[in-house]
Amino acid sequence: MTTIREMLNRIRWSDEGGLSGYGIVIVHRGAPGNRRVIRGEDVTDIAPRAIICRDRGCVEGNRGGEGKGEGESEGEGEGWELVIPYHRVVALMKDGSVVWERGTKE
Repeated sequence: MTTIREMLNRIRWSDEGGLSGYGIVIVHRGAPGNRRVIRGEDVTDIAPRAIICRDRGCVEGNRGGEGKGEGESEGEGEGWELVIPYHRVVALMKDGSVVWERGTKE
């Protein structure tokens, strides 16, 4: 089975547009359906244990001016950065179609 990290790196480095246009579905407690979508273009790093993304529209929907939430840390000069552990990723989507889903083979 291909891991989400392998899939994200493959797309990031081999596709012409990188992760732009992709949506990364994550478990986000308190969100409608406990799910949120991270826009691929907002991913700044595919680290060994987590996805790092900037806050500007990183997670679809607005935090409503709330303070630092779970998995968030203060970044330099750009406000917040989100650190999303891979175990929270449940699916990867492109143009409304599921490209990768936890527990399925590629």
